[in-house]
Amino acid sequence: NASGIIVGRAVGSGNSLLYKRAFSFSFSWGFGSGLFLSLVIFLFGSELVGLFTGIGEVKESAIMLLSWLAIFPLVSFWGLQLEGIFSGATEAGYIRNAILFALIIFVAVIYYFVPVLRAHGIWFAFILFSLGRSIFLSLYIKSLYKKKMEPFIQLENQIV
Repeated sequence: NASGIIVGRAVGSGNSLLYKRAFSFSFSWGFGSGLFLSLVIFLFGSELVGLFTGIGEVKESAIMLLSWLAIFPLVSFWGLQLEGIFSGATEAGYIRNAILFALIIFVAVIYYFVPVLRAHGIWFAFILFSLGRSIFLSLYIKSLYKKKMEPFIQLENQIV
């Protein structure tokens, strides 16, 4: 995504202002897009399902799960935004760690909730995976800044 390109440029040039703007703009656009998509799904989900299938049983099943689909953009945009930022900063290790921790949650939820909640359990696990990825990546934000931007700030301070 675009945030990765902008963060890559910021890190490469040592531009901490551009780095911070990439965070704020990509968060704003991601949140706005996620909110818009969630509202569209919430308001017009049944009609949208009809565009994809005419099979009654499939429509019925999809409509039953629309609330999960409406939640998804709001919990997933943050992790996708952060993945772009960490990728742009060439720090895939943080992404790997966050996804591993989120995967552990996902597997546990699948194991315990799918037998009881069935399709709702799968969506619950998927939502928690996406939310977990977002939360775990956010825990690394300060480390990323220290690793990638503080050396430039220290260098600027030495020059001045």
